[in-house]
Amino acid sequence: MSIVPKQPFGSSGHNDEQAKAVGKYVHEKSGSYYLELGPSGNFVLFQGSEIMGTYEVNGSAITLFVARKPISTAKLEDGWIIDDQGDRWVRSNVPPTTQQPERQDEPPSAAATLLGDFAPKLVQLTDDVLFADVWERKELSKRDRSLITVAALVALNRPDQLRFHLGRAVENGVRAEELIEAITHLAFYSGWPNAVTAMTIAKELFPKAG
Repeated sequence: MSIVPKQPFGSSGHNDEQAKAVGKYVHEKSGSYYLELGPSGNFVLFQGSEIMGTYEVNGSAITLFVARKPISTAKLEDGWIIDDQGDRWVRSNVPPTTQQPERQDEPPSAAATLLGDFAPKLVQLTDDVLFADVWERKELSKRDRSLITVAALVALNRPDQLRFHLGRAVENGVRAEELIEAITHLAFYSGWPNAVTAMTIAKELFPKAG
């Protein structure tokens, strides 16, 4: 489905029209892509990564919104949706199978180990969106992303997450001495207690540094 801003047809307010649209639709040409329209007016669009938002139905038109801004308008027909590129999305009675990277031989992630059985959706978003998508974007190096993340966690005083990301920062090429200096610098901008807490964790992780 083309993610091109479109002007909405207007708020429908027709619950019966929305009820008819509810369901999962699989892209006819690429079976790994799908659009799920929920009964509460929320949608999930998967095209390599997930996009979530709301939708409105007005007659045969469906408009998708993200952060209240229209991103795409499609035509609803019996059993399928035709997007603004003319591609068909066929209604499916079973959840589509998405093509995810093979992970059978990989150890479980930290999120999966901590919350896998309790909050599988949160784990999936953490692994597939945050780390497999956002962290892999080329606009910033992983080293820079680690420094930014550590700075944010120190400022917010999030010791549990900071412990993980200090270790990840070293894996991404940040030296322990640089992390210590960054925390020292942040003491003047994010608060002394936050920096002391962060430095205590750094000392546990890097006892030979400093």
